Amino acid sequence: MLLGLFVVIAETLNTQWVIDIPFLFKAPIIFAICFAITVITSLLTEKPAAEKIDNIVWNKELYTSETIAMKSLKWHQNYRVYSIILIVLTGIVVYLFR
Repeated sequence: MLLGLFVVIAETLNTQWVIDIPFLFKAPIIFAICFAITVITSLLTEKPAAEKIDNIVWNKELYTSETIAMKSLKWHQNYRVYSIILIVLTGIVVYLFR
């Protein structure tokens, strides 16, 4: 986020080297830098306790229990159905605008 803010401020101040980089190059550069910062931070900090992250990290038991709970729901209340519909619609749009 701070890197994106830097780019916006640099463009506002008419910093030429930032302005000369096309947007389609800026986005992956900012992504790569943010990804590297995330990985480095993750490697340099200690691992949190399992109890602390147990409810926020995906695991097979969570998926299985959620699947059982969603069997009683109607199709329009199941977010997985909407995910599949969204993927299909995205594929159609990509195909149409190829």
